[in-house]
Formats: sequence, C-alpha cells, structure tokens
Amino acid sequence: MHLRERNHPSSHIFTGTILLVAISLGCSLDSVSAAGNEAAPAGTGNPPAHMSETLRSSIHDLAVVPGADPTSHDIAGSYDEEKPSVSSGIASGTTLGTPSMDVGPVTVGTSIPALILPGAIVGGLYGHAKGKVQGFRDALTEDLASATNQPLTNSRLALLVYQELQGLPDLESNLFAATTPIADDTDAILYVSINNVVIDVRDDEAILKTTAEITMLSKSDGTRLYRKWFYYQDMDTLSNWTENDNALWHDYANFAGHYLGREIAADVFARVTPRHELRPAATESMSLKRNNEWQGSSKFKAPELAWDLTLLGDDPHYSWVDKIDESNIYYDLEIYDTHRLVYAKEQIPEPYYELDRNLDTCVSYRWSIRPSYHVGDSIKYGEWMRSPSKIEQDTGKGHIGQKASKAPAYIQDFPYLKIDCRAR
Repeated sequence: MHLRERNHPSSHIFTGTILLVAISLGCSLDSVSAAGNEAAPAGTGNPPAHMSETLRSSIHDLAVVPGADPTSHDIAGSYDEEKPSVSSGIASGTTLGTPSMDVGPVTVGTSIPALILPGAIVGGLYGHAKGKVQGFRDALTEDLASATNQPLTNSRLALLVYQELQGLPDLESNLFAATTPIADDTDAILYVSINNVVIDVRDDEAILKTTAEITMLSKSDGTRLYRKWFYYQDMDTLSNWTENDNALWHDYANFAGHYLGREIAADVFARVTPRHELRPAATESMSLKRNNEWQGSSKFKAPELAWDLTLLGDDPHYSWVDKIDESNIYYDLEIYDTHRLVYAKEQIPEPYYELDRNLDTCVSYRWSIRPSYHVGDSIKYGEWMRSPSKIEQDTGKGHIGQKASKAPAYIQDFPYLKIDCRAR
C-alpha cells in the first residue's frame, strides 16, 4: 500500500578501553523480559522489538514510579520461593524517598542516586591528559549532583516516560513518587531508573554512555512482568566535550533524557513496527540532493515538508495493517537544531505540511515524522523516519552517535534540512 499520493499540490559502537567508569549494578545491557521480547529489527518478520501485544492488552491502569524496582535489591532466589521481600519489597517502594518537586497532583523526588555519578579514573592516562579527563569527570559529577533540572535523574526520566504515555486511549497512566500509596486496582507498576553514566576514553576521543533500566511488576502479587535495559551513547573529541564550560555535555544530557524517556514509553506501550518504508519527498519549496534524498535544502524560511509512506503488508504481527487506508493515518512532525527541539506539530492529516512559522536562516536542521494509525478506538504510533543506511547499522535507532558536535545521536539519521542564508 502506497500512501503518498493524496491531493498534494505540489554507526558503529566504539569499543575502547574504559578509563572512566561509573559505579554500576553490574547488569547486562541486553533486553530481558518475562514476556520473551528480544530486540529485533523492525519490518523483517521477526518478533516486534517492543513489549508483547498480549502483555500490553492486559494492562489498562499503570503506575509509573521513579527509581529501581525495590524487589530487585531485597529478593534473593526465585520469585516462586517464599520470601518476605516480594510483598514487602513493593510496599517499601511506596514508602521510600524524599519528595521535593510537584508534577501536577503528584510529588516526585529530585535526588540524584549515587549510582549515576561518573567514577574515578582507573588507569591508562597520565600527565596533562589525565588531568584534563579528571577535570571533565569532576565537572560532570558536579553537574549531575547539583542541577535542579538535570534530565539524567530517576524523577526526570519517569516524568518523560509518563508524558510520552499520555494520550494513549487504551492506557490510564499515573505518575507516583516513591512515597505515594498506589491504588489496589492498578494493574502494574513500572519502575524507571538511571543506572549509570560511563565515560570511555581512547586517545583524545571520549564516549559518553548512559544506561537506564525499567522493571514492570504486577501490582497484585509482585510478579515481574517485564524488564529491559536501554542506553544512549555519543562520542566526540575530549576538547569538544570540554569546550565552552562543557556545553556539549549539557546537549548530550538533554538528548539522552529525551531519547531514553521516549524509547522506554515506545517500547512498553506506544510503538508498533509494521513492515514499511518511510522517506522524505521533495516539494516546490524544499529540494533534495539527487544522490542523497536524505539531504534537503530550502530557499524559504517556512518550507513545505513532505514524505512517502509505503506499508508493505503481509505483516504476521499486525493483522490490522491490511485494513488501514490513508484516512486512518496521521503524522507527527518534529524539527531539531543541534541543541534542542525547535518545532513540533501533531496529527497532521496529510503526508505533507507547510510550516506555520519561520525557521532561522543559515542554520542546518534535522526533521522527522512518525505515522499514527487510528484503528477503531485505538491509536498506534509508528517509528520516526530515519535513514535506512543507519537503521541497518543500528537496529536500536537513534542511540549510538558518531560525532556529537555535528549531530546528536538521536537525530543524526533524521533527514537533513539546510535553510539558505538568503531564504525569504
């Protein structure tokens, strides 16, 4: 099924010696879940790379709680064994913590877990290089421990996950502090936590990697339903990381939090991955390079953007795909500069959109769209449009960067858009 024509008017993973390490829980970064979900490329006929639809459909009322699953620290042995920590662990998870920030009707703590603070140099650096890296590590540690709006905290990450889950018609989600009692009619509790921040250095290259963990427990009996680890990694020269009072680190922290919050929500409830192709399309106000359709430019400050979506059909995991037509598909659009999200528009009914405000001239942007499929009373969100060449190298999509100062990992394989310096 091709859905473009509709009344239109016109990485690799860096593997160097780890010289700076975070205190960590010592867990694998591979996905693990009781539902048997393993990460797999989308659109290949493999099991979807997200929590199973069976488990999703069994949960209608979800509590999102910042912090690690309390049972993981209190329980030894099998969940089937008689352990006082199965029930007491969950109970303790609702009575620990010091709340200090209000988010709507819910109070969320903003304390920084010691587990996420970058650790000390353990060897391999000497003289000036050692002092430079140690200074960078100390600056990051101070920033993580003191910033009131630091995105790499359990509380902030839980808030981002909660915000991403809002608007899903099949799910009632609530954000709880660790001290807030959780209603008995809640189906499941989703614990969200930052595990660590690791700095990996080789010569003058530094790689930052942030790891987050989620655990979903049944509220009724404490059974672990799902568990998975996520990470966000970017790299650049040490001099770029430390330039302008570590400005690049602040961009990294913002994009890491943005990616992790969005990816966690997408994995557990928000994303579907039907077999499809999605790519940018040229318009009268945006041209694409002949040899690279992912590189665009415009002589207009508010160009019209367009895209092609093709649903390939015969999808063994999503029977509803064959019933979808263009009237059931809407699109969300986002535009980023190298520092932040600068423009967003939701639920666009056509596969093209003319911006309703100007972008800055002489600036390069990255933009993307994701389809949302309206199936009956349900809304199912697809994947954000990314360059296929990057998808082949990185099935996680958007979490392994190559040059942070050029483009953050999250947006590096989004379509590129350069607004001409003389744009009108």
